[in-house]
Amino acid sequence: MKGKVWAMRDQMTLVDGRGQMVAVCLRKFEFAGQTFKIYVPNPRFPGQRPSNQQYEGASLYTYCEVQRVPFSMSQEVYLDGKRGGSPELVITRAGGMWPKKRLVKRHGIPATLMEGGTWETNFNSYRLTICPGIDPCLMICICAICDEMDEQN
Repeated sequence: MKGKVWAMRDQMTLVDGRGQMVAVCLRKFEFAGQTFKIYVPNPRFPGQRPSNQQYEGASLYTYCEVQRVPFSMSQEVYLDGKRGGSPELVITRAGGMWPKKRLVKRHGIPATLMEGGTWETNFNSYRLTICPGIDPCLMICICAICDEMDEQN
């Protein structure tokens, strides 16, 4: 993940081995709560309209919205950025405080285990155990977002 700050909003970009953008995570400005949206360079489904966000002049499409549940350490993920109804994914803390562990469930079924955090360096490092059929790029973005949300508390 590459990160940079845009005025009051944080932006993180997931790039592939050739340096090409795979996804962009952008913090939404809110007075209360924390929300990020994840955008991708291609439509997720036929007929999806591009969002109003761009990356280096190219239109982006909304993949999902990650929202911290108020007064908790958990997050909810809504596909296509549409809140309401049941979230597609719910991320909760698992185990003790160290190392940080999060369990991602998709419709109540375990999907990914995230372990890690800040070690003895200035860098954060995580190990992700991702179940088959779960988008690894999405899990990497969600992991980076959860880490950023932790630092804002």
